[in-house]
Amino acid sequence: MNDRILSMLSHNLMTTDELRKALHTTRAAVVTALATLHGQGLVCIAAYKPTRSSPARLWGLGNTDAPKPKIKNQEHRNALRRERERRKRELLESIPTHPRCDIAASWITPR
Repeated sequence: MNDRILSMLSHNLMTTDELRKALHTTRAAVVTALATLHGQGLVCIAAYKPTRSSPARLWGLGNTDAPKPKIKNQEHRNALRRERERRKRELLESIPTHPRCDIAASWITPR
């Protein structure tokens, strides 16, 4: 599998998941092979691909890793959290809170 990974990375940069799909194998097998190749200095983290949670590693040939991008600072994370909470609060406030008519008992007429 190591030879196939090296062959694929010689053409373009790939993430672990892209390698897994191309090789039709498990993520654990790809991670183990990449760790071995990285330890031998044959592959490196050439770049980082932004994702919603944490940046994905783009693997390529070489022996010098790209610097890991800085995570968003705590102030920015707190602002995003406050914005999510505000939207949730607005959504909950927009839902009517009055009691609904009981359809099952609608045939009963008060005397």
